Amino acid sequence: MEYPFKKKLTPAEKKDIRNAVNVLKSTFSYLVQLTPAQRTSTQNVSDGRAPFVEKAHFYAEEYSHLFPGYLEHDDFRDCYDVFDFHRDTLRILDPLTEGIEDTLFVVGAQSFGYSRAFYRNVRAARKNGVKGTDTILDDLSKLFPGISRKKTDPGDEDQNDEGDGMGLPVPVV
Repeated sequence: MEYPFKKKLTPAEKKDIRNAVNVLKSTFSYLVQLTPAQRTSTQNVSDGRAPFVEKAHFYAEEYSHLFPGYLEHDDFRDCYDVFDFHRDTLRILDPLTEGIEDTLFVVGAQSFGYSRAFYRNVRAARKNGVKGTDTILDDLSKLFPGISRKKTDPGDEDQNDEGDGMGLPVPVV
């Protein structure tokens, strides 16, 4: 993969993506949201159990006279149809979700590299007496978890590296 990541989303692209997501959200308004306790107590039809469900559905259709009288066969048909559709839908969406997560990972790391480079420049500017840099440096230092300016600055953690880990050069200031 080439770094740095280069893609500018136009306002129209952002709007189209958000609209498409909103259409999905409104179309899937019936989705169930389980609590963690419900998730662990509900029987899970993993890929290992799916063939059992598929075969039982097939036989229930072929031999409907054997379907339990205390259950509604149409409910099973409807439930299985939703199960089958959502399983296929996940197969379509999983690569998309993974791509979004991977892109977020890359652009997040790259943005962090740009931020650290900016921080180092602000720190150098402060050392050279540039006014207003104390406020910026203090503010950014507070947002870098676990690091205080007394110990080390966020921009110092890779002073010996030749890059920022994402293909961005570390500027010499």
